[in-house]
Amino acid sequence: MNNTPTSFSIGVPLTSIAHEYARQFEVEQATSQKGKQVYLNTLAVYAVHSFLQLMDIATDISQSNSWHPIIRRFHNVADLILPEFGCLECRPVLTGEKVISLPKEATEDRIGIVAVLFEEHLEQVHMLGFAPADAAGWLPQEIQISQLQPLDLLLDQLEKVAAQKSSIAKTSSQVSDNTQFLQIQATDITQNLTIVNLSQWLQNFVDAGWQTVQEIFGTQRAYLIFATRSAEFSQSIVRAQQISLGMLPTDEQLALVVAVVPKVAQKRQIILQVHPTKSHTLPPGLQSIVLDTNGNILLRVEAKNADNKIQLKIDGKPGEQFRLKIALREASFTKDFVI
Repeated sequence: MNNTPTSFSIGVPLTSIAHEYARQFEVEQATSQKGKQVYLNTLAVYAVHSFLQLMDIATDISQSNSWHPIIRRFHNVADLILPEFGCLECRPVLTGEKVISLPKEATEDRIGIVAVLFEEHLEQVHMLGFAPADAAGWLPQEIQISQLQPLDLLLDQLEKVAAQKSSIAKTSSQVSDNTQFLQIQATDITQNLTIVNLSQWLQNFVDAGWQTVQEIFGTQRAYLIFATRSAEFSQSIVRAQQISLGMLPTDEQLALVVAVVPKVAQKRQIILQVHPTKSHTLPPGLQSIVLDTNGNILLRVEAKNADNKIQLKIDGKPGEQFRLKIALREASFTKDFVI
């Protein structure tokens, strides 16, 4: 087997969300070489995550070392956590490579490794195959691409592990998961009666409950919000909404500001800001989090001392969905959006 797509390789498209992650993680690095490594590792992990999601196999990408800013800065990490099974290594492979070389930190306590072949334009990758770890959970530091096995072997291994679980343990886990799910839904149901359609904003169909920035902040302060709007933003729509986390003191009221910026090829950039409305700074520790439709964290920012706003940017195409969660300790606000 060489490192070209084969009859048992599986093509997986790389979404704009995957590239948004990769770009964000890349710019955090000290050198361009490290940035490229992190970019490819991130795309490989997200591609395997997407594939497993299609197979109804749960992943927790946010708990993986590859999603930890400090660990990925100092280590060559490309792992993906499967909560029910363990840790899976996801390694990028470039055209012409015959051997996968693993750093020492990527060889211990693994289910195995999935090799991910990158095409030239990074619009799609191929799952080349799988190599299992040994009985103790170790991988060799060099793996011949020609020795990779079909991904069916990975799915078979996971199925065997799942089959070994006792019915009592399964029942207990399901009851716990369902209880937690119902608690989350009960919290969010009053906040997410509808999905906010952002593309319609560009056609002057703005959802009820959203106001202009001037209506929320007043004319003088509104001028400072997106005050540097250049020609790039001339066609954008900016709206705001007062929000409540339910447990904050009344003098710490917040507003969510959303800008929809049209880009080329029907793409959109969505800018999400959180501002205080009654004070000059946000409460330290306030988090703004973007999640995908499976509840996986895509982007996150946290307010520090004296921050007067926090901001996230996400690129996407019409029809793509995401959830915004704004949280401070136990209190939270969520809102669902479709681009």
